[in-house]
Amino acid sequence: MRLHHGPGFRIYFITQGTELIVLLCAGDKDSQRRDIERARRMAKEWRNSLSEEYREFDAADYIKTRQDARGLLSAAMEEDLGDGVVIRAALKYVARTQNLSALARDAGLNRGNLYKALSEDGNPTLATLLKITRALGPRLRLEPIAHPAQGMQPTKHGSSRQG
Repeated sequence: MRLHHGPGFRIYFITQGTELIVLLCAGDKDSQRRDIERARRMAKEWRNSLSEEYREFDAADYIKTRQDARGLLSAAMEEDLGDGVVIRAALKYVARTQNLSALARDAGLNRGNLYKALSEDGNPTLATLLKITRALGPRLRLEPIAHPAQGMQPTKHGSSRQG
């Protein structure tokens, strides 16, 4: 494909089904022969790479220490949108670095309930989350947010009351 802009840049591409894969955005007529050869090599590499086995990213592969687990869980607490999805996923990754049968036993859950609680469709209770985090080692801690809910004012003893 040639773009009629300036010196006439060329774009080399291949198609994979209905997808267009841009290999190289190259120069002008002077470099055309080298660019075509380079694009052909890139297309060959691309097609060869399709036969290689790829795996999905799995955060559990990168959790090697307790500090790694704490870092992931802390980040999840910061990034979660309030629906618990990110926290549950992080707990699942950390849990998968453990012996799940032992973790379930330490949490006072059966293995099936542990899997269900940490699954994509899971909706664990606070009690279940506390059991799992206690068994994993980190402490689940609540801290005040920067902007408390309107109408709530802290009392002298730290509890809230309607204002």
